[in-house]
Amino acid sequence: NTSLLPPVCAVRQSRWAAKLRTSLASTPVAAVRSSLSLCSATDVFGALAAFPHARTHTLVSREPLLGKEPWSSIDHQTLWGCFRMACAGGFMLGHKVREFASRWGALPLLLAALRAAGLTVLRVSRWSPGGLDGMQIECAGRRQRVRYVQAELYSRPNLSALFGAADLAPERPAGALIKGAEATFRGGDVEARGSQ
Repeated sequence: NTSLLPPVCAVRQSRWAAKLRTSLASTPVAAVRSSLSLCSATDVFGALAAFPHARTHTLVSREPLLGKEPWSSIDHQTLWGCFRMACAGGFMLGHKVREFASRWGALPLLLAALRAAGLTVLRVSRWSPGGLDGMQIECAGRRQRVRYVQAELYSRPNLSALFGAADLAPERPAGALIKGAEATFRGGDVEARGSQ
């Protein structure tokens, strides 16, 4: 239930998206048909704003799709907290997303984000590129498809499975949105993880 999200969130998100589209107007962004966002968690706002004409947006992150607790127990203040920075400028707070996803999974957040972005979800189905856990969401309106894949990106087998999956091959031309992945580089293991 996203009715508890602040109404100003959609307005601010719309303004932020318009500014981003204006700055990208001189690039071939209109030609992009698919996008790939690494370390994105459930932050679909950036992909939708950066590549508004893309038919497929694929988000890859480490957060699990489904959590251990039933959705009926979702704490709406926690859900709201994940969107606070989205209201201020187009991204979610990573630590809040991780907290939420560890309990209820990433899917409720992704569905709420799509609704906040003005998209209507038509169908949700399992999708397993390269054997990884994933979900595909068909949306009305701009007829877009949003895919979410759970994968630890510093794991060589996950990267191989992810980029070797035939059904993940992007439709050309493609765009990539790289977000900060602070959790990847924690623990003093920067060289080992970064080299993979």
